[in-house]
Amino acid sequence: ASSSERDAVAELARALAWPLIADVTSGLRICGRDLPLIARSDAMLLSEATADALAPDAVLHVGRAVTSQRPQQFLHRQRDAVRLRVKPHAGREDPGHDIGLSLTADIVAACTALQDALPAAAAADSAWLAAWRDRDACAGEAIDRYFEESDMLSEPLLARAVSALTPSG
Repeated sequence: ASSSERDAVAELARALAWPLIADVTSGLRICGRDLPLIARSDAMLLSEATADALAPDAVLHVGRAVTSQRPQQFLHRQRDAVRLRVKPHAGREDPGHDIGLSLTADIVAACTALQDALPAAAAADSAWLAAWRDRDACAGEAIDRYFEESDMLSEPLLARAVSALTPSG
Protein backbone atom coordinates (compact mmCIF):
# COMPACT_ATOMS: atom_id res chain seq x y z
CA ALA A 1 0.00 0.00 0.00
CA SER A 2 1.18 3.53 -0.69
CA SER A 3 1.73 6.01 2.13
CA SER A 4 -1.37 7.97 1.08
CA GLU A 5 -3.45 4.76 1.18
CA ARG A 6 -2.06 3.89 4.63
CA ASP A 7 -2.88 7.42 5.83
CA ALA A 8 -6.44 7.19 4.50
CA VAL A 9 -7.05 3.77 6.09
CA ALA A 10 -5.56 5.01 9.38
CA GLU A 11 -7.84 8.07 9.42
CA LEU A 12 -10.91 5.97 8.66
CA ALA A 13 -10.05 3.41 11.38
CA ARG A 14 -9.65 6.22 13.91
CA ALA A 15 -12.93 7.83 12.85
CA LEU A 16 -14.80 4.52 13.12
CA ALA A 17 -13.06 3.49 16.37
CA TRP A 18 -13.03 -0.04 14.98
CA PRO A 19 -10.21 -2.48 15.56
CA LEU A 20 -7.66 -2.37 12.76
CA ILE A 21 -6.31 -5.80 11.90
CA ALA A 22 -3.57 -4.80 9.51
CA ASP A 23 -2.15 -7.48 7.27
CA VAL A 24 1.60 -7.84 7.28
CA THR A 25 1.75 -6.63 3.65
CA SER A 26 -0.09 -3.35 4.36
CA GLY A 27 2.72 -1.48 6.10
CA LEU A 28 0.26 -0.27 8.76
CA ARG A 29 1.80 -2.44 11.48
CA ILE A 30 4.99 -0.40 11.49
CA CYS A 31 3.77 3.09 10.69
CA GLY A 32 4.06 4.30 14.29
CA ARG A 33 0.75 6.19 14.36
CA ASP A 34 -1.87 6.30 17.06
CA LEU A 35 -4.10 3.65 15.52
CA PRO A 36 -6.71 1.25 16.86
CA LEU A 37 -4.23 -1.40 15.71
CA ILE A 38 -4.56 -4.97 16.93
CA ALA A 39 -0.96 -6.15 16.76
CA ARG A 40 -1.41 -9.73 17.92
CA SER A 41 -4.52 -10.86 16.08
CA ASP A 42 -2.82 -14.10 14.99
CA ALA A 43 -2.20 -15.12 18.60
CA MET A 44 -5.57 -13.86 19.87
CA LEU A 45 -7.56 -15.70 17.25
CA LEU A 46 -6.04 -19.04 18.26
CA SER A 47 -8.78 -19.07 20.89
CA GLU A 48 -12.20 -19.84 19.40
CA ALA A 49 -13.82 -18.36 22.52
CA THR A 50 -12.02 -15.07 21.89
CA ALA A 51 -12.88 -15.15 18.19
CA ASP A 52 -16.55 -15.80 19.02
CA ALA A 53 -16.65 -13.05 21.66
CA LEU A 54 -15.19 -10.51 19.24
CA ALA A 55 -17.35 -11.41 16.24
CA PRO A 56 -18.34 -8.26 14.32
CA ASP A 57 -21.67 -7.17 12.88
CA ALA A 58 -19.82 -5.61 9.96
CA VAL A 59 -16.41 -5.98 8.33
CA LEU A 60 -14.74 -3.33 6.20
CA HIS A 61 -11.85 -4.90 4.31
CA VAL A 62 -9.69 -2.34 2.52
CA GLY A 63 -7.00 -3.35 0.03
CA ARG A 64 -5.44 -6.65 -0.90
CA ALA A 65 -6.43 -10.12 0.22
CA VAL A 66 -5.52 -11.13 3.77
CA THR A 67 -2.34 -13.21 3.87
CA SER A 68 -2.28 -14.16 7.57
CA GLN A 69 -4.02 -17.47 8.12
CA ARG A 70 -5.88 -16.89 11.41
CA PRO A 71 -7.34 -13.48 10.52
CA GLN A 72 -8.35 -14.96 7.17
CA GLN A 73 -10.10 -17.87 8.93
CA PHE A 74 -11.73 -15.44 11.38
CA LEU A 75 -13.13 -13.38 8.51
CA HIS A 76 -14.34 -16.53 6.76
CA ARG A 77 -16.39 -17.47 9.86
CA GLN A 78 -18.21 -14.12 9.89
CA ARG A 79 -21.02 -15.32 7.61
CA ASP A 80 -23.67 -13.18 9.34
CA ALA A 81 -21.66 -9.95 9.24
CA VAL A 82 -22.11 -7.34 6.54
CA ARG A 83 -18.90 -7.57 4.50
CA LEU A 84 -17.64 -4.71 2.32
CA ARG A 85 -14.39 -5.01 0.42
CA VAL A 86 -12.78 -1.90 -1.08
CA LYS A 87 -10.02 -2.62 -3.57
CA PRO A 88 -8.28 -0.66 -6.31
CA HIS A 89 -8.70 -3.31 -9.03
CA ALA A 90 -11.50 -5.47 -10.40
CA GLY A 91 -9.63 -8.78 -9.96
CA ARG A 92 -11.25 -11.42 -7.81
CA GLU A 93 -9.51 -12.14 -4.49
CA ASP A 94 -12.18 -13.90 -2.45
CA PRO A 95 -11.17 -17.54 -2.06
CA GLY A 96 -13.91 -18.22 0.51
CA HIS A 97 -16.61 -16.41 -1.52
CA ASP A 98 -17.38 -14.43 1.64
CA ILE A 99 -17.55 -10.83 0.43
CA GLY A 100 -21.10 -9.54 0.22
CA LEU A 101 -20.34 -6.14 -1.25
CA SER A 102 -17.33 -5.24 -3.35
CA LEU A 103 -16.30 -1.75 -4.36
CA THR A 104 -13.59 -1.18 -6.95
CA ALA A 105 -12.30 2.31 -6.27
CA ASP A 106 -9.30 4.40 -5.43
CA ILE A 107 -8.47 3.52 -1.81
CA VAL A 108 -7.85 7.12 -0.70
CA ALA A 109 -11.04 8.40 -2.33
CA ALA A 110 -13.14 5.55 -0.93
CA CYS A 111 -11.80 5.95 2.63
CA THR A 112 -12.33 9.70 2.49
CA ALA A 113 -15.90 9.29 1.19
CA LEU A 114 -16.72 6.68 3.85
CA GLN A 115 -15.30 8.92 6.58
CA ASP A 116 -17.22 11.94 5.28
CA ALA A 117 -20.44 9.88 5.31
CA LEU A 118 -20.11 8.92 8.97
CA PRO A 119 -22.56 10.50 11.37
CA ALA A 120 -20.95 12.70 14.02
CA ALA A 121 -21.45 10.08 16.75
CA ALA A 122 -20.25 7.10 14.70
CA ALA A 123 -17.39 6.28 17.06
CA ALA A 124 -19.25 6.96 20.30
CA ASP A 125 -19.38 3.30 21.43
CA SER A 126 -15.87 1.99 21.53
CA ALA A 127 -16.56 -0.90 23.94
CA TRP A 128 -15.95 -3.35 21.11
CA LEU A 129 -12.59 -1.74 20.34
CA ALA A 130 -11.74 -1.79 24.07
CA ALA A 131 -12.49 -5.54 24.16
CA TRP A 132 -10.17 -6.10 21.20
CA ARG A 133 -7.44 -3.99 22.81
CA ASP A 134 -7.77 -5.79 26.16
CA ARG A 135 -7.40 -9.18 24.51
CA ASP A 136 -4.52 -7.87 22.39
CA ALA A 137 -2.72 -6.72 25.56
CA CYS A 138 -3.33 -10.11 27.23
CA ALA A 139 -1.90 -11.90 24.19
CA GLY A 140 1.12 -9.58 24.31
CA GLU A 141 1.70 -10.34 27.99
CA ALA A 142 1.44 -14.09 27.35
CA ILE A 143 3.90 -13.86 24.46
CA ASP A 144 6.31 -11.77 26.57
CA ARG A 145 6.12 -14.32 29.42
CA TYR A 146 6.79 -17.17 27.03
CA PHE A 147 9.94 -15.55 25.66
CA GLU A 148 11.14 -14.46 29.12
CA GLU A 149 10.79 -18.02 30.43
CA SER A 150 12.25 -19.71 27.34
CA ASP A 151 15.90 -20.63 27.41
CA MET A 152 15.93 -22.00 23.87
CA LEU A 153 17.20 -20.06 20.90
CA SER A 154 14.47 -20.23 18.27
CA GLU A 155 13.48 -18.54 15.05
CA PRO A 156 10.56 -16.65 16.70
CA LEU A 157 12.85 -15.45 19.52
CA LEU A 158 15.46 -14.27 17.03
CA ALA A 159 12.82 -12.53 14.88
CA ARG A 160 11.48 -10.80 18.00
CA ALA A 161 14.96 -9.61 18.99
CA VAL A 162 15.71 -8.26 15.51
CA SER A 163 12.31 -6.58 15.36
CA ALA A 164 12.89 -4.88 18.72
CA LEU A 165 16.17 -3.46 17.43
CA THR A 166 14.72 -2.21 14.14
CA PRO A 167 13.95 1.53 14.12
CA SER A 168 10.28 2.38 13.55
CA GLY A 169 9.17 3.99 10.31
